[in-house]
Amino acid sequence: MLIPARYAGKGVGENVSPAFSWSGVPDHAVELVMVMEDPDAPLRHPFVHLIASIPAPIPSGLSEGELSAKAVPPGVTFGLSTFRKPGYSGPRALVAHGLHRYLFQLYALGQPSGLPSGAKRAELVTALTGKIVARGRLCGYFERT
Repeated sequence: MLIPARYAGKGVGENVSPAFSWSGVPDHAVELVMVMEDPDAPLRHPFVHLIASIPAPIPSGLSEGELSAKAVPPGVTFGLSTFRKPGYSGPRALVAHGLHRYLFQLYALGQPSGLPSGAKRAELVTALTGKIVARGRLCGYFERT
């Protein structure tokens, strides 16, 4: 799926988070964690565009713009992107760097993650270890020419 320019990052698009819907979350899940990464960025680790913790009761999705740090849904906690900002930071691949993959990963947890506000990617890995009961993934593509 190509990511529309509207969802691209500041200076490229409107930096609005897309709407998401999901199903099949186990009844015993107590939290969802959504992560958006660009593994094609020329860095040692994937470029993180979003870390968001969504506590129970588990919704069946999020509306467009709900992952913005300006309009935080009740109970949602944001980690930091590689830009060192909370909330959604849309695609901003380097000009003429080719097509980039943007992985939206959703993890259902059987125990609270304990993920603090402002957590970084390294803390995320520790917070998820041994707690994941289900997961889903969506891959979007974006390119700046």
